Amino acid sequence: MKWNKCSRILPPKEGQYLVVQNLFNVTQIIKTCFFTNNLHEVDEFDFPEEQCSGFYNYDSEYGHYECTNVTHWMELPPLPKGE
Repeated sequence: MKWNKCSRILPPKEGQYLVVQNLFNVTQIIKTCFFTNNLHEVDEFDFPEEQCSGFYNYDSEYGHYECTNVTHWMELPPLPKGE
């Protein structure tokens, strides 16, 4: 597994990924986000004008939101086996 730069390549399929997000051009965090080829198809109310690919998450209070300033992504590592 390796980090992929978003400016070079986006995920080949929809799903959940580990991403690096640039916050306010001050710091970077690593978190999980979902990727879709069409944000509008995820939720037409939260993404009414955004018929493009992108990373997003869901908040139970505010609904779907776009994860902006994502610079890198990678597939999630496999889950641990056993107990």
